[in-house]
Amino acid sequence: MNHNAGVSFTPYFFRAYTLLAVFFLASCSLIDGPKIDTKRFRAVDRAARSVGAAISTGTDYGRFNELIEEFAEEISRIQISAGSAGDAELLKHYQNLLGIYRDGLVVWRYKLEAPRYDFIPPGRIYVGQDVEPIVEKYRFSVETHVYLPTDKTWKSMSEESLRVIWMNARSQMEVINRIMRR
Repeated sequence: MNHNAGVSFTPYFFRAYTLLAVFFLASCSLIDGPKIDTKRFRAVDRAARSVGAAISTGTDYGRFNELIEEFAEEISRIQISAGSAGDAELLKHYQNLLGIYRDGLVVWRYKLEAPRYDFIPPGRIYVGQDVEPIVEKYRFSVETHVYLPTDKTWKSMSEESLRVIWMNARSQMEVINRIMRR
């Protein structure tokens, strides 16, 4: 009987075990997702939260517009410097959030202008050219009206549409929060 026969398998067993451990550790890091430099996003996150807080507290349109522009500036600063795949993913989510806030800004402007026009029913927002893509994006229902002096048709949507946009923004911020906690 050869007692050295078991010894020859030990290096193979050790290599296989080591390889298995490496794959396990690599898969654990993939579960968490790509790493993100959260320090890099502090200013962007602060600006995004300022916009969200302004919605919650009921700021005026002018201040809201300023906060969105500050948020956009912070995003553009991040875009300038290169980052990891995780950073790119997080940046994309912030860009999506900015798009939602800008959609809300457009709809809000139309809502503010509605009372100036006596043909727009209370609680409705005129669907102008720059609102049409927003209606399609969020699949808002619209009503068709006829402007009697000219017999031209026009469309409106509910003022509740703005609340739906803000709910979408909160959902997007929740996604960002989950990514930041990884």
